Amino acid sequence: MALAARAQQAARVPRIGWIAIGTPQGSEFFEAVRQGLRQLGYVEGQSVIIEPRWPADIGDRVPELVRELLALNVQVIVTQGAIVAPSAPRNRVDSRGVRL
Repeated sequence: MALAARAQQAARVPRIGWIAIGTPQGSEFFEAVRQGLRQLGYVEGQSVIIEPRWPADIGDRVPELVRELLALNVQVIVTQGAIVAPSAPRNRVDSRGVRL
């Protein structure tokens, strides 16, 4: 593998999108995931990036936030509850051509 390709691959930091109704204060699930990542050796902001979004309610900007996270090229979007599935953009295809 060429040096430039290895350097580019090493520089890629996993990015996690997060959407949950409410506020981050008191979100036990959010804190548990962050703690689990730390226990696995991830350092937030260095070896993993979490992009949290906290809409006030299910109708408040959720589709816009999903598009925003997709534009940031997150590898996964985590939701608390069943709030986002109907809001996800349709007809997405991954890098292998698999319909999402």
